[in-house]
Amino acid sequence: MLSVLLAALLQAASAPPPTPAAPGVITNPDWQRVPTAEDISRYYPKAALEADLAGRAVLSCTVSAEGRLVGCSAATAWPEGAGFGEAALAMSEVFRMRPETRDGQAVAGGTVRIPIRFLMPANLRSAPVRARHAEVVSEIIELDCRFQGQKLDNCFARGGSPKASEVALKVAGQVTLPTLPTRRQQGRIVLPLVFTDASGAFAPPEFITQPRWRERPTPTEIFRAYPEMARAKGLAGNAVIDCKVEARGKLADCKTHEEDPAGLGFGGAALTLMPKFELDEVDSYGLKVQGRRIRVPVRLSSARPQTN
Repeated sequence: MLSVLLAALLQAASAPPPTPAAPGVITNPDWQRVPTAEDISRYYPKAALEADLAGRAVLSCTVSAEGRLVGCSAATAWPEGAGFGEAALAMSEVFRMRPETRDGQAVAGGTVRIPIRFLMPANLRSAPVRARHAEVVSEIIELDCRFQGQKLDNCFARGGSPKASEVALKVAGQVTLPTLPTRRQQGRIVLPLVFTDASGAFAPPEFITQPRWRERPTPTEIFRAYPEMARAKGLAGNAVIDCKVEARGKLADCKTHEEDPAGLGFGGAALTLMPKFELDEVDSYGLKVQGRRIRVPVRLSSARPQTN
């Protein structure tokens, strides 16, 4: 038995090392650094910024052993010729990924595709506009567009289903803006599109996503709610509380939906703050809030709030 084992060991020792697997596409990158809002502002194409033009690009890069992005190319860029592909390439130097390791040593390998959106803050927010479409009912899509006079172009969609976003982008060019509280003839605006049924009726979604708060806890009240279990570790934490909205915008039937880190009392601490919250009777879309639900994010920290 010993001789058979020794022969097997010698055979393994004399055999050539296995060929490392070819680097593949990294689908879940572990980023150590990604561009901040300040970085995006610094690399934003100047001409596009002056024209209130937003855009997007997709980078395709190889990851070096140090976690840097090398050999990048702009796989796609929109709008074409607006400089967003070049801006994304220049910004690739900002990214840092935790490199892959083999036998404890960092190695180069793998390619990664990174979608980048260049979107400046909107100047205005429009009142909701109702729309009808055979394929979309009772959904709300927020369009972030450039306005020129009363017309929209260069739009991005957020919220709702992929189909609703697709339809909203198609009909955006046909939308005439309501009267705006500005003399500006060009800028960027957020326009909520409310898709109704054929009769013009709309069933509000269960969850409120754009609340208008009448009352909220003060920074001092949030500081006082910080859980003692977390104080010993000096950790900040987050909680999301799920509540039903009752008459006069009061929150009831509240429960912890998420807490991070778990087990240190952040959910319970956030729950004690819920009586301090009170909503307006309608949300930012003009829809009644009573009877619907809302998820309230709360961040709790041991840092004492600054006072004037």
